[in-house]
Amino acid sequence: MAGTAAAAQETSDDPTVPAPRRRGRPRSQASREAVLRAAAELMEPAGQAKLTMEGIAARAGVSKQTVYRWWKTKVDVLVEAVGAGYLDIPLPLPPDTGDLRADLATWLRAMAVEIDGGGATHLSQALVGAIATADSQSQQIHGVLVAPLRHSLHERFRTAVLAEGVDREMLAETVGAQLIMRVLFAEPITEEWIAALVELVAQERLHA
Repeated sequence: MAGTAAAAQETSDDPTVPAPRRRGRPRSQASREAVLRAAAELMEPAGQAKLTMEGIAARAGVSKQTVYRWWKTKVDVLVEAVGAGYLDIPLPLPPDTGDLRADLATWLRAMAVEIDGGGATHLSQALVGAIATADSQSQQIHGVLVAPLRHSLHERFRTAVLAEGVDREMLAETVGAQLIMRVLFAEPITEEWIAALVELVAQERLHA
């Protein structure tokens, strides 16, 4: 036994001897893609009733244990599906009718429906959290969700008739940041909050 232990120690210290393989099954790329694709498909209105870990596994043709081995919750699956480009979440963009106050209020109400009314609060929180990481998934989520909204907000404030010297970019960023904070802390997007935010960024300085 002592000789065996010594030999094992000698082998582990020898850089020319490959390290033993780690235990645990590697993630199958084919199974991963099938799960992410299944989750994206079940996000369609007709499939949302089956949007559970069991439902995702059944649609992907893998075992439930396989899904749970790689993801803790269905939200984790959906976040990766967005980050990997399997799931597109089209969000409403701010309209431009010439009335900035009304346009912002209309857009924020539409976002409230997507976030609160659609029962996607936990997913929205998880997506916001994922954006804070510095990996390729974060970049993908930022590109498909954050960047279009940010661009649209900046464009809406750029075309508004504002008082001289108003920082348009700061106002646009304020709206976006306030919405993100609302989502992150799972606070409801109420009519009172919408009115307060519009007043904050509009006040008497904005004329259109």
